[in-house]
Amino acid sequence: MSDADSVTQTFNNIREWNEFGERLNAILNEVKDRIGEAPLHITEDGEFFVHPDVSQKLNEPGNEGPLEFLRFMQRNGISE
Repeated sequence: MSDADSVTQTFNNIREWNEFGERLNAILNEVKDRIGEAPLHITEDGEFFVHPDVSQKLNEPGNEGPLEFLRFMQRNGISE
């Protein structure tokens, strides 16, 4: 793989990762608007709790990317 191909692949990965994050954010906002409260809670100990509607949405076909983005956040201690 050439350097140019490597750079292109890196940019494609970043764009895809951003899309996953944006989709996760859209799911969280959709559920928040419906239930009137935050659908994601992260404790001081780094535990993640999501509203059941979020879990259901993330387990739908096509939402593998946003689910992986949330798992990445959990693994890396990213907080609210």
